[in-house]
Amino acid sequence: MKEERKGLLADILSRRKNLLKLISVALLLAFGTSILASYITTLFENREIALLIMGIVIICIVLVYLICSLLRSCNRTISISGLLVFKKESNDVVRIDRYKLSEKLEDTLSAVFLENEALKKHWEEKLGESSGEIVYELFNNNSKENNNVGYSSIVKVETSDKKKKSKSYKILDEALEYLIIEELSDHLSTYFNGYYFSDKLIKKYSIADFPKILLENRIINLLSTPFIDRAKFAKANLLDKLEKGEIIKIFGTDGSRFSKFDLILPTGTKVERDNNGILILDNTKMTLEINIKNEGYSDNFPRSFEYYYLGIPDNSNIVTRKISIEVNSKIKFQALFFSKGWEYYKWIDSFIEDLEEFASLSKFIKNIEWESNLTRIIVSNNRTRIRNQIAKDKRKNNELPLKKHKAVKIKANE
Repeated sequence: MKEERKGLLADILSRRKNLLKLISVALLLAFGTSILASYITTLFENREIALLIMGIVIICIVLVYLICSLLRSCNRTISISGLLVFKKESNDVVRIDRYKLSEKLEDTLSAVFLENEALKKHWEEKLGESSGEIVYELFNNNSKENNNVGYSSIVKVETSDKKKKSKSYKILDEALEYLIIEELSDHLSTYFNGYYFSDKLIKKYSIADFPKILLENRIINLLSTPFIDRAKFAKANLLDKLEKGEIIKIFGTDGSRFSKFDLILPTGTKVERDNNGILILDNTKMTLEINIKNEGYSDNFPRSFEYYYLGIPDNSNIVTRKISIEVNSKIKFQALFFSKGWEYYKWIDSFIEDLEEFASLSKFIKNIEWESNLTRIIVSNNRTRIRNQIAKDKRKNNELPLKKHKAVKIKANE
């Protein structure tokens, strides 16, 4: 059985506890050593100060080493790789059932384009050529000379990093950021459900608390705008029909949607995005960085996945995009000296797990047991092929040649 990965906070708190034990043992050992040293120093005149300094230096070296080893473990980076599929001609998202990243991206873009024709027009601009190794079907040669041989190729494509991204790329970046922040918002609401109202150490941050640079995300702005201010919902008079309470999300049968962003975090947490597009959550105890990378790289699905799972016989008509999400979590040095309040930060580990379930392609492939299913498909296809061959052989054996008989002309008796 594979051992589960230990969460960052669980690991840090465990190391912190062990460090305190080691420091206690070190102090007791130093105290016992000093008693022994005091006896030894009586044998040497005028060396008491030198030995005292030497002991202090040794203890300090040990403590610095232990603290540095703990600090090195305070940083942890988790990388999550996902893969999206688009139709080459229309840029439409190819929905991958049960893969949350793909499903929610399709739903989000549909809702955005339903209300914003300008963004829909920008999206129709080609995503552009991707970098990576791509499998292309060159052609199927039906000539007798080549025995109906078809050819495929694996092409390594490299694009310039300096190349300006298309408008559709920008929309995809904004959509991915929206999805990650929505996942974060939903996770925090679940984790702190019920007790943040009376807890002074917890604060509910609304979209108005986000910095201006984050509000420049057009998709976040559109889908989080209060539904009473949006023409799509205003026509339906939803405010009069909805029950009392706080409206968190609204989903229309036509694909329209409203999502309210609330981030429930420890008081004093700053939410910002730096010039490189990295989302940063920072407070006195920790820093969490979420870096969403859409660099235009292509990647391949597992064997036969497009054909059997996606129902796409010709993968030359689709474009794949590799999406990487890096989560860098860091516990600050001063936080190691506080034993209380860590329950407000344990959501980090569970959020990373949820994010892997949401976006990780390898996790998705494992969850649907693709390798086992592919094996069953191969076995089933071979069984069907063998049965068809046996049936064909039986029909061939039963088709015996007919005997030829000469026609005999019988004359009538006169």
